[in-house]
Amino acid sequence: MRLAAWLALHAGLSMLMTWLALVYARHRNLVDLPGVRRSHAVPTPRGGGIGIAFALLAGCVVLVAVTAVPVTKTACFAGGLLLVAGVGWIDDHRPLSPLLRLTVQCRRPVACWLGDCTGRRGAGSGRC
Repeated sequence: MRLAAWLALHAGLSMLMTWLALVYARHRNLVDLPGVRRSHAVPTPRGGGIGIAFALLAGCVVLVAVTAVPVTKTACFAGGLLLVAGVGWIDDHRPLSPLLRLTVQCRRPVACWLGDCTGRRGAGSGRC
């Protein structure tokens, strides 16, 4: 039952924050127009993913506060999430180069996979 309540809480938080992000996007006219490289047929607001990222970050905070999950592992995940979500949010406001987005989106997960959250230690340090 606790897991169901936990999931319901974060699903609700995610829906609320996504709705707020979409209201913001419509207000700022941050929309993708239909086109050849788009998968939608009507103008679609950008930035809704930030609501999901916010809910995941809130989950990280609660997870560290109420369980024995190592802070370093949670911080590595949260840092990567902030980095990728932040670049996405910036890209929603003004276009970034595909190479920059790809570099940011790949760098953090690869660093964590190698056991290096900061990018300064050697591979396999196991700190993530």
